[in-house]
Amino acid sequence: MIQAWRQRKEIESDALDYIAEKSESGEDPYLMSWAPGDLRNPHNWPLYRKWLVTIQVALIAFIVGMAGSINSAADVYAAEKFGVSLEVISLQTGLFLVGFGLSSPIMGPLSELSGRLPTYEFPLLIFSAFCLGSGFAPNIQTRVILRFFAGIFGAAPLSNAGGSVADMCGPLERTYLFPLFSCIGFLGVPLGPILGGWIGEKSNQEWCDFVTAIVGLAIAVGCFFFMPETQSAELLKGRSRALRKHTGDNRYRTAMEVMLEERNESFFMVICKSMAQCVMFLFTEPITLCFALYLTIVYIVMFGDLESYPIIFAIYDWDSGKTGSVFAAMFVGMVFTGCLTPIVYKFYLRAQKKADITGEPVHPEHRLLLAMFGTWCMPVSLFWGAWTAYKSVSPWSLIVGQFVFGIGALCCFNSSYMYVIDVYTVNAASPLAALVFLRYIVAGAGSVMFTRPMFDGMGIHWAMSFLGFIAIAVSLVPIVFYIFGPQLRARSKYAMSQ
Repeated sequence: MIQAWRQRKEIESDALDYIAEKSESGEDPYLMSWAPGDLRNPHNWPLYRKWLVTIQVALIAFIVGMAGSINSAADVYAAEKFGVSLEVISLQTGLFLVGFGLSSPIMGPLSELSGRLPTYEFPLLIFSAFCLGSGFAPNIQTRVILRFFAGIFGAAPLSNAGGSVADMCGPLERTYLFPLFSCIGFLGVPLGPILGGWIGEKSNQEWCDFVTAIVGLAIAVGCFFFMPETQSAELLKGRSRALRKHTGDNRYRTAMEVMLEERNESFFMVICKSMAQCVMFLFTEPITLCFALYLTIVYIVMFGDLESYPIIFAIYDWDSGKTGSVFAAMFVGMVFTGCLTPIVYKFYLRAQKKADITGEPVHPEHRLLLAMFGTWCMPVSLFWGAWTAYKSVSPWSLIVGQFVFGIGALCCFNSSYMYVIDVYTVNAASPLAALVFLRYIVAGAGSVMFTRPMFDGMGIHWAMSFLGFIAIAVSLVPIVFYIFGPQLRARSKYAMSQ
């Protein structure tokens, strides 16, 4: 907030100089825009500043991802405290993820109308408060309700992170900045069970919530002092307000303000229409629908894998702390995938140089190359784990399999998000919100609830093999879109058609 206030003051201070510049250039002086090379424009920020902002957004995603998984490793202790079954206690994770999905179509439109920073800062504070409250919950009903609301206010990072990166970066810069975000943000998912397992064993299980709340509050304080606003329209509003104040002329407007005035709609109606647009993209745009289903199935597999490991490692008579530590292997796998970014960047740079010669943009399908190869790590990992999960086989086999799974999961996420951003460019906010909406409601909550009954009914080996067969089908999707993506884009009025 402090950084955003300084930004607005800097832009307001040059408001009158802006009139002179516009008059000399012959452009419309009443419509706010950036001069070429203006360093206040987020696209022209120095690279180090873009890195810092990306890391800050990634840290918010990190704590929210950790909150979704940290309690799962301490379920046994929570079930014992509240006197309920493991299936009932899993509602605390399932409804957290449902809340996450339900609020994503709201958080995206809010950031477009009021800027990115308020949709990070204030929801993160409320999220931390609900996490703190769930730690003090006296019964399972209160705990589940508070976790649901924590999920609602924790949805901002994945709903808006793609927009924040796009605010600052062109396609080439996104090639290395978006993987930086996803690598840091996703690390919270495997780190959660590691911390939750040891916290549940060594202390009271409510400390899982206390730790989440403390870290969330620390990140919120850091954002308050150091995180700037990245949305161009919101920054230009400061200039238009200053000019209206200095000149008394109410014709000074940004493009967003002009659009809202022409619509003559209330803020509430704009939000409702934006939510409807999110649903419209989900059900009328084949690319959005297919990638929403694709990521939904990937999350079913991933959360199923996360929920299954306490069951699997019970054959070695491991306690929750030791079992939770297994997820460090997935953590390392995701870091390894992040280290592949220079190679991915090199390939994209080569494609862009070739495109510059031909005069055409790089096709978005180029983003799918990483997923075409990397996603296959998921079925390999699952079949590997399924048929080495015997007490007579070293647990290191399963641990290495988790390393491979981490590689596949992050390859899939990176490619999918960058592909959707490149396909829809300025219209990407609604399809990105649709991806979050569907996968967290269907996949996150569903897999949390069905995993344990499935493993009890089918047994470890066939249950993991079933997830592996699903992962094989998922791994074919990037190949199909690499071949047929251009035809689908050509039929969409919102997508990049070249």
